[in-house]
Amino acid sequence: MTEQEITNLGFEKIKVSAEEAGGDKFYYYVYSINNMDLISSANTDVEKPTDWSIEILEGGIEFHRLNELKLVIQLMELNKKL
Repeated sequence: MTEQEITNLGFEKIKVSAEEAGGDKFYYYVYSINNMDLISSANTDVEKPTDWSIEILEGGIEFHRLNELKLVIQLMELNKKL
């Protein structure tokens, strides 16, 4: 996945300063659905522009394909409790 594809899905960019990180600054993306967060790899972990991935926080599930991620987000948004 690319960074642009992630932002097109509505992920929010989170910037972490050098002070907060205790080293180099970095950023990543988050998409929240009720109490569940989908979080991207950090920009410092991406070697190629197409290497971005998304993980369900503390879920042990990681997405590398845009079409699969889109489908999961659509299903979760349609079925979330209001």
